[in-house]
Amino acid sequence: MSSRLRVLVVAGDLPFSGEVEDTCSIVVNLSKHLHSLGHDVRVATLSRTWGDKSELQRALSAAEFQVQAGCRQANVIVRQSGLGTVPLYLIQINEREQFGKGKINERSRDARAFSIMSAAALEMTKHLKPNWTPDVVHGIGWQGGLAPFYLRTQYSSDSEVGAAAAIFTIQNVDEQGEFDLQSSDYAGLPSDPFLYEENGNGLGANFTRAGAAYSDITNTVSPTYACEVQTPECGRGLEDLFQKLAKQGRLRGILNGLDYEEYDPQKDTLIPRTYGPANLTGKAECKAALQKEFGLAVKPDIPLVGLIFNANDSKTLDILLAATPKIMELGVQAVIVGSGHSKHESRFLKCLQDYSGQAKAITSNDKAMKRRVYAGSDIMIMPYPAGPGMTEQMLSLRYGAIPVALRTGGLADTVQDIDPHRFIGNGFVYNEAKPGELQRAVKRAVELYMDTQLWQKLVQRAMRLDFSGLRSATEYVRVYREAIETRIASRALAAVLRD
Repeated sequence: MSSRLRVLVVAGDLPFSGEVEDTCSIVVNLSKHLHSLGHDVRVATLSRTWGDKSELQRALSAAEFQVQAGCRQANVIVRQSGLGTVPLYLIQINEREQFGKGKINERSRDARAFSIMSAAALEMTKHLKPNWTPDVVHGIGWQGGLAPFYLRTQYSSDSEVGAAAAIFTIQNVDEQGEFDLQSSDYAGLPSDPFLYEENGNGLGANFTRAGAAYSDITNTVSPTYACEVQTPECGRGLEDLFQKLAKQGRLRGILNGLDYEEYDPQKDTLIPRTYGPANLTGKAECKAALQKEFGLAVKPDIPLVGLIFNANDSKTLDILLAATPKIMELGVQAVIVGSGHSKHESRFLKCLQDYSGQAKAITSNDKAMKRRVYAGSDIMIMPYPAGPGMTEQMLSLRYGAIPVALRTGGLADTVQDIDPHRFIGNGFVYNEAKPGELQRAVKRAVELYMDTQLWQKLVQRAMRLDFSGLRSATEYVRVYREAIETRIASRALAAVLRD
């Protein structure tokens, strides 16, 4: 096996346009860090989900061909752009040919478009110049779920791409790519027991089910989440499949990583003053600047609590509003940045009116402001419900803002409860999503903050932790190699049985 792996990442919904801001973008971080490790990684996505038309027009034509996706044929043009130094292939389908001029519901369009995308990503490898054949095909999210499926069915006998190992990453099992029978038929999806299932609307296709069933290894975006999806509470109907995969050694949990080059308080130009674990003077200046920006008294001895969340997350909002009076009684200052539906925004703005001079909330989605909150806050409350692959807690630790977090998913794998007597842990954890639990966790943080020397040591240790994208990519490489070895052994056994 070559030390330099060729990896094809298939992801249908890249959450950015132009510049990368979403810290949860596994595709961007993983491809970048795989490349930095010396591997030949390339990303394929549907053109309509990425960038803008001008970017598509600037992209170079890489291939043009006809592809079979289940029972449908499609003419495809592939254009090459880039994610930094990583080749990005934009798969463009003929919308008029596939969808005509009639009204097609969005679900049916998605089913057909992402089915074609997955098949086209595999077929593309046979048309690239110079020739390029992947060692690993890595489908990410439900949109990429049919890449492993088509690899093991339609392309199983292909002498080139058919030999690749298949990896499938589940970002959130709540989003499975489920389609009713009408949408599945419109997409031309092939009949397969692992693709179709009975759901609330009758028989229909499930892209996540197919991706997990046909991959050599399936992973979730945290070890704890890999255990949680095996339960009826979190498995969303797929828990039996996940239990089977776990017994076969085919289910893993790999934490998402943070881009430590992008998010580095020692170099960050978006914060008032840079700083690092060896010298926290700059963080104190960032705190003072944040207090001024939010109209709060500049008092270094008062703990400053930050929260950044989507105001449409009603659970976060309900818990926060109920816990606010008790948290404010602790004598803290608070800065909150939220965005979302206006009726939800008005709820938390109104709530904090009673704490003028002590707390302030701003509705904004400005990336620089969010960065200043991380840099200036002493304590950060992590939103609930937390996405299983969220990296906000990693960003909080990176900038020395100690997290308060619910014990769930990726939060449970990254935020360990602090024991001040043994000096272990890196945050304050509560076990139930209840206002009283949150308030008590914040209270413990405030009490420890009063021990200046111990708090400074905690901040320094938090900033030195490694939750980097490079660490995450290294784990993926280990899984890739294991999957390749499994695939080689499987093909060797099949050859023996044929003989």
